[in-house]
Amino acid sequence: MIKPYGGVACSNEAAYGMPNGIRDLFVLEPHQKSELMSVRKHGAASHETTGSLLPCSTSDLKLRDADIRYTAGWDVYGTDGKRFAERGDSGSIVVDENKAVVGMLVAVDEGDGRAFFHGIKQIFAALNIALYD
Repeated sequence: MIKPYGGVACSNEAAYGMPNGIRDLFVLEPHQKSELMSVRKHGAASHETTGSLLPCSTSDLKLRDADIRYTAGWDVYGTDGKRFAERGDSGSIVVDENKAVVGMLVAVDEGDGRAFFHGIKQIFAALNIALYD
């Protein structure tokens, strides 16, 4: 078990309720790839936020100590003038409008507030995790 640092709330259930299955973002219909998709997450630092995501082949993010290039994932931009994530939100589960898990937050750009996440099915594949119906 991991104990969070002081002042961080910890729960197995996000503010939006329990997740409802998973969704593979790399299997979108052609018309969906050009649309902004609404997502949300509940992070340790910024709590519940909403955002719009776009697929990206690479994403160059400015982190506190380095500039990093991430590949094969999704950029998320906050909505309502708010950032989607803050430092300390990495590892947050990202869900779609139906609460289906779409990915896990990996990094947040210190400059423009853009966040980056990897698709959940790609994470499972990299970790050799099989899902059963």
